Amino acid sequence: DGLELRLKETQYRLAMAEAEVRSLREKLELAETERGDVGRLLEGAQNRLKDAETEAARAQREALELQEQLRALEAKYARAKRLLREMQQRGQEAAHREEFHLHQLQEKDHEYNALVKALKDRVIILENCLSETQKAAGLPVQLPYDNTMKLLTPQMKRRRPPPPAVPAMESDGDDSLRCDLSPDEGSGDHRRSTVERRGIGDSFDRVVPQTELLDSTAAKAKAELA
Repeated sequence: DGLELRLKETQYRLAMAEAEVRSLREKLELAETERGDVGRLLEGAQNRLKDAETEAARAQREALELQEQLRALEAKYARAKRLLREMQQRGQEAAHREEFHLHQLQEKDHEYNALVKALKDRVIILENCLSETQKAAGLPVQLPYDNTMKLLTPQMKRRRPPPPAVPAMESDGDDSLRCDLSPDEGSGDHRRSTVERRGIGDSFDRVVPQTELLDSTAAKAKAELA
């Protein structure tokens, strides 16, 4: 009986050991399977890590290229901005020079017109003086016109002056006829005020010097003898 009991206990222990071995084998197989899965997962993770590292390196290279392009664009923008500022400054300087030249031309044109007006006024005064001198001397009125100038420059209309009174002879024997350069007093005053308002008296005197009046003594003597 003791041997059978021991045999049964031994068989029971053997069965328990076999069951535990089977359980351990199943766990080992499961662990090996899980290890394979983990290995595959680890390999996949390693591959993904390599891909990520490659992508990160490519992104870093692209970032460096973009930084280089950005610096180049910033340099181009700064250069374009500087050129634009220089062009604007040159345009302003050119506009100021053009405005200055235009102002000078306007001033010269104004001075030229004033000088021409003053010359015409002086010519009219001299013509009137010459006419009065010739009339006072009993000579026909002849003005030194140039046909070419008459064609180029239209003759200005003049009001006919009133008959001048023959000036009285000086007691000291001076027979020189003295002619007032302003036969029409109102018109002469207006001309003189115009010339003075233009402010070109000095320029006019340089262009047209003062002219001495004609001495009509010989002409009067010839007329009396005739």
